[in-house]
Amino acid sequence: MYPITGVQYGFTTAIIVLFFLAVFGIGCGGDPDPDVLSSIAGGSSVSQDPSVGISAASQSPSASPESSAGASGSSEPAVPGVYMAVILENNAGTHDAPAYTHNDTLCLLTAAADDTDGFANAITVLGSDIYAAGSYGGKPVYWKTRLGVAAGAPIPISVNDGETYAMRIIRSGGQETMYFAGNEGSDACYWKIVNGGAPVKTTLAPGIAYSLFVESQGGSETLHIAGGNDSAGSGFYWNGTSAQFVNAYTLFSVFVKGSTVYLAGEPNDVWGGFWYGGSSFTYIGIDEAYLENVIYVDSLDRIYVGGDHDRGGIYRYSSVSDADPVGLIPPTAANNAWVCDIAEAGGSIYAAGSWDALGTDQGHACYWKDEVLIHQFTEPAGYAYSYATGIFVVP
Repeated sequence: MYPITGVQYGFTTAIIVLFFLAVFGIGCGGDPDPDVLSSIAGGSSVSQDPSVGISAASQSPSASPESSAGASGSSEPAVPGVYMAVILENNAGTHDAPAYTHNDTLCLLTAAADDTDGFANAITVLGSDIYAAGSYGGKPVYWKTRLGVAAGAPIPISVNDGETYAMRIIRSGGQETMYFAGNEGSDACYWKIVNGGAPVKTTLAPGIAYSLFVESQGGSETLHIAGGNDSAGSGFYWNGTSAQFVNAYTLFSVFVKGSTVYLAGEPNDVWGGFWYGGSSFTYIGIDEAYLENVIYVDSLDRIYVGGDHDRGGIYRYSSVSDADPVGLIPPTAANNAWVCDIAEAGGSIYAAGSWDALGTDQGHACYWKDEVLIHQFTEPAGYAYSYATGIFVVP
């Protein structure tokens, strides 16, 4: 997921109350949109353990309802539908609030009167539990809530300045393990939390960690992390044990398929692009693109690169040797797509981002299914723009 931060847009955070739900009619419960459900019902996610939740741009952010609860999780099934992490910007451009959506319903994670800046950068659903990760008051946090329930206070990950951009939650054998990738101060890092205990931080490199992919084998996990340091022009890939630097300003997304690692971000030249490899990487430049927010490889091994492109919000490659990718979600005379996250469920590709006014960074959170715009959100009173930063699909 590409980080939409205060540096670029200028957002903030607050804690939702039932009074706000009543006044503005923005509820978090209700029946799922039947049109959305009919499009994904009966589908299966991409070989994902149903007791695992993922929200890291590019690691199949979709899941089946979990079969059993972890140490601190719900045993209730997940409500089917499309969930997104969203950031709202107020009319004056001086305040940002975190939110999430379920189908066509938007739910604030903070109260209407709370003027503390906050960001929701990633979302995961496990059973009836909904997790969003980001920052509140400039500190790394996450929220845990449910549909129809007012979100509580954000749960701190660190008391130091920073932010979280990706998360992975694993429930197995009565244990819940949470991973968050982001930054603390000037250092890229990830945190590990087991059964609600104290977060344990691992520092990776100078900069920010934007994307997290976890391989689970034989009860152990290998973490793949992408990030970088814009000011130094040094993108890095963490292979589970050490940081490997790539010729890029920064890397925003990592995806692993088989023995191949795919990376996307902003290279050290005028165009966007992606990389593939492992111990070393080959760069594929993309003309007519500024930067790449997310990379995803589907069940047919097609490569999707989402971001900001002249010919569409996503370029689809049949393989790494494809010299003429297909542009998906093309711009119109008035709008262009800004894609931040991609998921696959039921044989369909879902993309989350914003439908921006042409030539601006001002848009409205939305998602597409197989290129078709399914829903574009209208912001609540007091907010002018919104941006979807993460997506999670429950068939």
